[in-house]
Amino acid sequence: MNTITTNTLIHCAILLCSTTVPADEKLDAYTTDYLQSKGFTVNPQLVTDNVEKYNTGAKLYGVYRDNIGRIQRISLIQEIYRSLWIYNFVATAYETLSPAQLLSAVNQKYEAEQVHNEDLDRNKFSAFKLIDREFCTSEMLKTSGKVLSKLSFDYAKALERVSKTFSEIEGMEYMSDIYSSATSTVTTVSKAASVQPVRTMPVAESASTTVIASAPDVSPANQPQTSKIELQLRDEIRMLKSDKHDLEVKLSYAKKDAIREFVSTLTGYGWNCPLSELYRLLKDDETPEKIKGIINNLFMALGSENIKICRDKVGDMITLTEENQKTYDPYKNEQLFLGDKAEIFYPGYRYDHEIMVRPIVRKIKESDSNENG
Repeated sequence: MNTITTNTLIHCAILLCSTTVPADEKLDAYTTDYLQSKGFTVNPQLVTDNVEKYNTGAKLYGVYRDNIGRIQRISLIQEIYRSLWIYNFVATAYETLSPAQLLSAVNQKYEAEQVHNEDLDRNKFSAFKLIDREFCTSEMLKTSGKVLSKLSFDYAKALERVSKTFSEIEGMEYMSDIYSSATSTVTTVSKAASVQPVRTMPVAESASTTVIASAPDVSPANQPQTSKIELQLRDEIRMLKSDKHDLEVKLSYAKKDAIREFVSTLTGYGWNCPLSELYRLLKDDETPEKIKGIINNLFMALGSENIKICRDKVGDMITLTEENQKTYDPYKNEQLFLGDKAEIFYPGYRYDHEIMVRPIVRKIKESDSNENG
């Protein structure tokens, strides 16, 4: 991949991961793991640099998406929403999409937002800047679009999560209405063809300016019969691709729900937490090596299906704080409060970068501390 495509991929992955990163993990490391799981090998330092320099909004959203009131600049989250929509749009339609059509589609979104925010400045609209930087030529659009399409399973869920965020912010519900339409990625291309975009698009970090010509008028009245049939077929192909994508997403969600139920059952108190008890035996020095080998094979088999143990180590001690209180669950019938000391008693479990079961911690009582002391 060239430098621009690599940066586009990393930027997109960072935004996707900001919607799922656990509170106890760093966004850059989580994004690097995510890209590796998708078959991409990238320099971890490059991911870190992108997070630190260009993705303040993603960092904040990753930490505070469940407490959005702590983010003072909601405009940063608006930028995430617009960018994710563009990446999803390009990944879906890059084979037939031109820069002029993409620009026209984004212009429609700008005008839709402006209805609700009259002070919205076209020159500062983040979506235009993204196109200028990453999709201002047909070659850039198609090269990056092909790469972005490999992340296609994850756009819908990410957009759904950000949409939910805006639906909970008073006065910002319109963002969900504008950007969460399930059909927008399919229909906008054909609509864009008859719109006349009027924007110059400078290539990022270049003194020269490239002017994107207006999209040709391809309305049925001005086309020969064969062209009209071709356009109809293209629209049908896009619709079929969209239906296929929607079905794949639904199957992915169904699989994830089934795995969540499976893991919850095997770690639930109703069956005395058999999976977690086996993990404790695996880490117990007194467990015979033959038994350890059998248990280890079990967890390796689960790992091959992307069901993995969270990074928190069983036996480690923690102090409950505002930052980590949502990271752990208390042992049965126990209550934990800020400042309490606790031991990680059972491991947490994650599937495809999403926490299925949080680590279980047991409160350390003063009598226990005195005995250990």
